[in-house]
Amino acid sequence: MYNLDIRVLGIGGGGSNTADFIIKSNLKGIKTYSINTDAQALDQSQASTRIHIGKTLTKGLGAGAIPEIGRNAAEESREELIECIDGADIVFVASGMGGGTGTGAAPYIASLAKELGILTIAIVTKPFSLEGRTRMEKAIEGISKLNDIADITVVIPNQKIIEEHEDKFLEEAFTIPDEVLKVAVESLIRMLDSNAQVGMSIDLNALIATLANRGLAVMGIGESANPEINVEENLHQALELATTSKILDVSIKGAKQFIVLIGGDIETITMYEEDQIIQYLKTKLGYDDIQVIVAYRDEEEAEEYERSITIIATGYVGNSSDGILETEY
Repeated sequence: MYNLDIRVLGIGGGGSNTADFIIKSNLKGIKTYSINTDAQALDQSQASTRIHIGKTLTKGLGAGAIPEIGRNAAEESREELIECIDGADIVFVASGMGGGTGTGAAPYIASLAKELGILTIAIVTKPFSLEGRTRMEKAIEGISKLNDIADITVVIPNQKIIEEHEDKFLEEAFTIPDEVLKVAVESLIRMLDSNAQVGMSIDLNALIATLANRGLAVMGIGESANPEINVEENLHQALELATTSKILDVSIKGAKQFIVLIGGDIETITMYEEDQIIQYLKTKLGYDDIQVIVAYRDEEEAEEYERSITIIATGYVGNSSDGILETEY
């Protein structure tokens, strides 16, 4: 795994679920941490390291949906948190926004990573509409604080994910955001791994230059497996679905940096497809001044014509990302 020290910090309940999903994905060389004020929830985590923050403050009973308590709990456990992230090359801060622990502790923990000079990528969710305006307002405030600290803050809107899976039963539907959060982390990790595999020797300094201080980001997912059309057409259909995905909080227009993960049988993916992706994005956006990093996921059971696309868009210019911080869907 590219000789980079990559650590995934799952903060609060939603973040801990992400850490568990990463473990199930069998991504090698990734250190996972579950960080929570709730001792009972922490005991259920599968993360390789579990950190109970704010033991004195919360008595293990959680943050009570109060972000200030989440932050104070993290401050109480400052030395233990620094110990868990010191020496990392890249830290992923994963959390659901709107509650107490994640909303309060995630920005503080991200600030510790930045103080240590670590590339810090936050991947967070916005609440469901049924959770109410108050929770959404807390989430937006937490996201804003994270955006001021982290190098990239990928925001995933839970409500839009549910709307895209209206055919799912309720219990199954509510697990989908955890899966999407995991895919976002996995896409960025796969980008590092696949670049190493194909000989693209991007060193850490170059990586930091590419990803540092890019601000708010959004993610879209698309796939196409139509046996009646060729690989190129399936690729374009997957791209169209990814760039118009309902889970995109705002349009990709205005973004300048893109990370694109191609999924398929790795033996059938060609460099020509990478060029097709870049040209597609330039045409879709209407401008050429973009930077695209392409990564690959080997889907061994995929047919030759099948393609899936995960796209993360960041580096927004001006106010083109403002919609991410709106409280309305």
